[in-house]
Amino acid sequence: MYLSKIVKRIKAIGICVGLFLAAGLFAKNLCNLAVLVSNMEGTGVPVPILMYHSVYSYAKRSSDYIVSPELFRQDMKFIKEKGYTTVFIFDLIAYVKEDTPLPDKPIVITLDDGYLNNLVNVLPILEEFDMKAVVSVIGANSQGFSQVEDKNLSYAHLSLNEIKMLVDYGRVEIGNHTYDLHKIGERKGCMKRSWESTHQYTALLKEDLLKLKNTLEKQVGITPTVFAYPYGSISEESFAIMKECGFEAGLTCRGTFNILTKDPEGLYHLRRFNRPTAVYSRLYEGHFGLRKSP
Repeated sequence: MYLSKIVKRIKAIGICVGLFLAAGLFAKNLCNLAVLVSNMEGTGVPVPILMYHSVYSYAKRSSDYIVSPELFRQDMKFIKEKGYTTVFIFDLIAYVKEDTPLPDKPIVITLDDGYLNNLVNVLPILEEFDMKAVVSVIGANSQGFSQVEDKNLSYAHLSLNEIKMLVDYGRVEIGNHTYDLHKIGERKGCMKRSWESTHQYTALLKEDLLKLKNTLEKQVGITPTVFAYPYGSISEESFAIMKECGFEAGLTCRGTFNILTKDPEGLYHLRRFNRPTAVYSRLYEGHFGLRKSP
């Protein structure tokens, strides 16, 4: 009986459950789902956040971080049919801090790394379905592609002018994905190294975050308030630095649910479901109220 009750309540947030199933995490996270149902009885607002990266048509490169425009469009159509309304991270911040109302079924679409195909392939789909998205850019990549004419959609990143074009359409919020810390070497993303002093780490991360923030302010005319952690990696010391740099929210890579409350600290731990190509045939299964793909 208890499991049956959980299943019925989960239908209200069917897309999240579909992603759990697609990732093969349902059984493992059954306890998390029970907690979610319990939390939904209170004042928290369920907010699924989906994570994409490159949206490009080339079958040989489809992966956990590349989906085709056709698949992205199918996802957006499905989300629309299920009655969800896309919102910006800015809207979540306004809800938490200013009590600005959210739509009945809010959902956030995010795209990391700032690929040029987000402008060419994603924007028209957002226009078609009257949707919004959050694109988090890497400063060094955008600076680099601002100096060349390479527009290969399989790897090119948005130039600063192209970021401004996205912003001007009004359907994209820009996030900070570090200026030049999106890499794995001696450091994974923007994590603190074990031997690094807090002073050293603070100086490094602050310099990087502010470099991209200042670049976007001067050349694009925007001030991002959301930071997407590279690889989802973050250290405890990072949060104070983020706040000092003016960020009000942080995007992780933890594939689980968000229950948004009025606690501003929760905004720094927003969780996202990655959307890999390989789960296409399972995302739209008829389980828990999900419609099968045609």
